[in-house]
Amino acid sequence: MERSVYIAGPMAGVEDLNSPAFARAAEKLSAEGWTVYDPVEIGELYGTAEEIQGDLELLAKVVKAELGFVARADAIYLLDGWERSVGAKRELLVALGCGLEVMTERSYIRIHGAEAGVNDRGHAGDRCGTKQVAGLSTTTKENNQ
Repeated sequence: MERSVYIAGPMAGVEDLNSPAFARAAEKLSAEGWTVYDPVEIGELYGTAEEIQGDLELLAKVVKAELGFVARADAIYLLDGWERSVGAKRELLVALGCGLEVMTERSYIRIHGAEAGVNDRGHAGDRCGTKQVAGLSTTTKENNQ
């Protein structure tokens, strides 16, 4: 069964929207067999960065589309610097609410989030809520072998 991953990381205020880091992550994850959802590519479907940033209505459409891809994914991959990005934090919150696996550039982490304030009911009819959310636990890939 093919698995999908959404890449999240800093974009605003980073040269070229951090496209090289997103592209490197996408290449790595694709080589590992993941179907990759890249927000840089998703945004390009709506226009240039300048067009999107200059039009709040268009920006809202892009954000909604990106969050839809997060909700459909099996995992989220956090680029270095994600913690300084409002957008990446928003995407992580959605990922936790949907019970996605969480990976970073430095390690693989599986987080289940009831203790992190995540509702285990999700939303009927979407990808969110289809996974059981247990108590908060974090394990590294090395510890899972």
